[in-house]
Amino acid sequence: MNFVRGTIERSDGGARFAAPGLTFTIPAAAAAKTGPVVLGVRPHDLGIDRSVNGGPSAVVSLVEPLGSEQIVYVTVPGGQDLVAAIASEIAPRIDEAVSLRVAPAAVHLFDADTGARVDV
Repeated sequence: MNFVRGTIERSDGGARFAAPGLTFTIPAAAAAKTGPVVLGVRPHDLGIDRSVNGGPSAVVSLVEPLGSEQIVYVTVPGGQDLVAAIASEIAPRIDEAVSLRVAPAAVHLFDADTGARVDV
């Protein structure tokens, strides 16, 4: 699981997770609080688009081909390293700029102080 420390921010009835170099929209009802949290997302739930399309950007640092899928390591502008497990047809290259995507329902949030799961 990828873990990233950040904060929940709310505006205009929506919510988002924000960390240096990484922002994801999350369900508005994702947490009853704002402030520091830890976001968790499984590698199979983190998508990669080879074009930089407005989603959070990252640079590919390593690709491990495993047959029908590949494990792709990326670094976001804030320095956080993330891991994605994607289909082998996508084929990103090392040092390539990519966009990240994650379905809001695949986001897991944890209290930054206690580690307790924040109900979504």
